[in-house]
Amino acid sequence: MAKLKVAELKKYLDALSETELRAEVVKLFSKLKQVQDFYGQELSSEEDRNKILEEYKASIAKQFYSPRSGNPQNPKASKLRAIVAEFEKISIFPHELIDLALYRVEQAVQFTNDYGDMYDAFYRSTATAFEKALKLIVANKLEDHFKTRCRAIVGNTADIGWGFGDAMENLFSQYIGSNWFCLPPD
Repeated sequence: MAKLKVAELKKYLDALSETELRAEVVKLFSKLKQVQDFYGQELSSEEDRNKILEEYKASIAKQFYSPRSGNPQNPKASKLRAIVAEFEKISIFPHELIDLALYRVEQAVQFTNDYGDMYDAFYRSTATAFEKALKLIVANKLEDHFKTRCRAIVGNTADIGWGFGDAMENLFSQYIGSNWFCLPPD
């Protein structure tokens, strides 16, 4: 089956009446969990959305620390990406997705500071996650909102080896600004 193009979908939707369009949305809602989750986010209160966001943050934290004992886990980049990607599918507001993406990076940095140097792939996946978050921040013009938090992440990588701190600083400078250490704190 050939992949449907957006223009073809728009043509199909334009031909439907309002009642038929409503029926299409209800059909999608009843068949697809992602559509249910999407509208769950869209129609929920900020408090309810925050609860969902906190559940995703807890899932990320579990990848790093045992929920019972607080002992270190062996975090898997693929599982962390999957958690963020799952939230991205239902997320309505960019700042919530950015919040979760930065939380993932913060947990990785804290984990490293708690338990010592990690392996190269761990640092690469964390830097990639940070870069993705920075790109989202810039694309949504939220630099002022997240600058302080990103500064803190970079500052917390200063004593981490393998060039990780330098890589994180370079990413921040590339996307947010090169003179961030010279700026007064927010």
